[in-house]
Amino acid sequence: MCVRLLPPLLAVLASAAQEYGELGGSLSSEMFVRDLLGKSEADVERQRELEATFANFDHDGDGALNRTESWAWYRFLDEDGEDSEVTDQHRAAFLEFDEDNDEKFSKPEVAELLLCMDKVEAMKDAVDMEDEEDEEEEYEDVANTEDGTDVEGDSEDEDGEEDEDEEDEEEEDAESDDEDGESTSSDAAILQ
Repeated sequence: MCVRLLPPLLAVLASAAQEYGELGGSLSSEMFVRDLLGKSEADVERQRELEATFANFDHDGDGALNRTESWAWYRFLDEDGEDSEVTDQHRAAFLEFDEDNDEKFSKPEVAELLLCMDKVEAMKDAVDMEDEEDEEEEYEDVANTEDGTDVEGDSEDEDGEEDEDEEDEEEEDAESDDEDGESTSSDAAILQ
């Protein structure tokens, strides 16, 4: 039954691909299928990684990664880590992602694990970007301080103390006005 549906389906796909190309879309079959199925580039990359994982680590070809095969995969993913760290991560992954508790990772379980790894990586990237922004702000603050202005933009003298010449002059003016008895409300406000 499915065999009879294949030629008409292929004809529809070929027609759609041609229209897609005429509308200015890239004719890359991978991009066309991805767009047709509504998959993101990350989804396609994750699918490739899933296929590569099973091609390289499913040594017995049963379509699942047993504990030995999956540990080898984990070792590959964290090649710089200590064996004890890899073992701890591997054990935690089994507790979290081996949904049927068969001591193997099926393709859907590995796909879920890869999705989780991508999310963790994205969160790490976001934190790293925040840290870089904070470092840039600190660098700018230091640069401003070194050129004679602090964070608020106040100027500082050579000893790093704020330049108070203007305040001293205003106080002296106010005191001389007080002595003359000609104090104004603005002078009083300065003194307060």
